Amino acid sequence: GEGIDDLRPFVAREFAEATTAMTQLITPGYAPIEQYGKAMRFGPQIDVYGLCATGYYMLTGLTPPSAPDRVNVDTLVPIRALRQAWID
Repeated sequence: GEGIDDLRPFVAREFAEATTAMTQLITPGYAPIEQYGKAMRFGPQIDVYGLCATGYYMLTGLTPPSAPDRVNVDTLVPIRALRQAWID
């Protein structure tokens, strides 16, 4: 189901860390900029970014824009702005 799909990036990362050869697994909207490119980095910040992106999706029903799309102009609509639109 849809809930399982949201957890896929986290499970994939854990599986990749358990193997000797790392595989680049990126889910646009849920992966931070650090995971794009050849010198991708791992750490707790990757999990926090993905968790927050999942929370954004749960609260809004919208997948966040991918990290590279947000580098020059942040197109993420704040939850507060969406909430105000829902109220009006």
